Amino acid sequence: MEKKYDALTEGITLFGMRNKGDIRILLCYILKSLDVPFSKTGLNEVLQSTSLANFFEVNDALSVLLEDGLLISDVREDDEYFTLTQKGREIAGRLETDLPGVVRKTAVASALE
Repeated sequence: MEKKYDALTEGITLFGMRNKGDIRILLCYILKSLDVPFSKTGLNEVLQSTSLANFFEVNDALSVLLEDGLLISDVREDDEYFTLTQKGREIAGRLETDLPGVVRKTAVASALE
């Protein structure tokens, strides 16, 4: 049987995020854990280098989080930086345990590097 190519899940590991809601929760969790503004480029690098999510899904999730008022952003040094709003912190705190521990640990460790 021929393998069907799927650009939206290509390169995602077994523990990777394929659910859009999970990707949004993971982004909020990372930002909550770091507690500093973090760049769009950095978030993409973290999730792609760990094979937890791909570029398209990460950027889509960031757009939805901004629209929903869970993130605020500002542009500096030719990149967009994100910070959680209070609403985003509350949701991240309530939903972070919905994500597997290995995913949370891997993402935050990669972001800290």
